[in-house]
Amino acid sequence: MATKTEAAFEVRKVLQAVKGFYSTPGHTKLTEADTRAHFIDPLIRALGYGEIGDVQHEVYVQDAKQFLDYLLILDHKACVGVEAKALDVAIGDGNGGAQVVQYAVILGVEWGVVTNGRQWRLYQTFAKGPLSDKMILSVDLISWETDGQFESVFDQLWLVSKESLGSGAGPETWLSAKKLNETLKSTLLDPLSPEVKVLRERLLE
Repeated sequence: MATKTEAAFEVRKVLQAVKGFYSTPGHTKLTEADTRAHFIDPLIRALGYGEIGDVQHEVYVQDAKQFLDYLLILDHKACVGVEAKALDVAIGDGNGGAQVVQYAVILGVEWGVVTNGRQWRLYQTFAKGPLSDKMILSVDLISWETDGQFESVFDQLWLVSKESLGSGAGPETWLSAKKLNETLKSTLLDPLSPEVKVLRERLLE
């Protein structure tokens, strides 16, 4: 399996190709199949799913009587469902999001991604509440300009990499850290919170 540094190099090549193609005036309108072949397939491989058995394509979802574009496999267990759209097709909760969540729930898969090569939306399919609450991040894949901006994009994509999910550093861990950070931030910014009161008292000792 490629190292994280090697994976970042490959992801950057793919996203630069997307940026270059999409920014070309009058670029050819790609079909979903072409978008998958040129951009989404290489991106999934760059995230570590490059061996035979790592990805199932065109998975039939019996209850929906439709096909899920990709099912990412880790240790013989389905871990992420991915629904693809054509490059020029906008994605959102109503266009791809609800679809991938529905398919993933039927298949018993916790994480769902919808992407058109320009955007990437990750859903926690078993989370309670409306669809909007199930989306845990939305990433613009082509707006980055600096190395730092790319690293931020890559780190978010890396959450569903084979390595991250296999090592326990996937989206669930990221979500827990995010919630802890938000809790600490709201607590420390509240001048009336008991925690701030204790800190003040300690500082005055």
